[in-house]
Amino acid sequence: QECEIAPRGRTRAVRGAAMAADVGNVCRCICGDDAQRHPTVLVPAGTGCTACTTRLCETTFEHCGAALRHGGALSVHCIDRSA
Repeated sequence: QECEIAPRGRTRAVRGAAMAADVGNVCRCICGDDAQRHPTVLVPAGTGCTACTTRLCETTFEHCGAALRHGGALSVHCIDRSA
């Protein structure tokens, strides 16, 4: 899989070669107490929201991993755009 940083640096797209036409689902990473720092990741729509995990957020966004290591909360919210 390949990751790309969007111009604003807040959204990353995760895709494989077979997902070229896949619009993706939106996975929102809720990391710690800072309401302004909830980045999003696009995950393949073909798997529903199963790819939207706390592990994905922890490894994709440094501040999410830091929030988890320092006693903060880490959770995800997925929007299934194919529903």
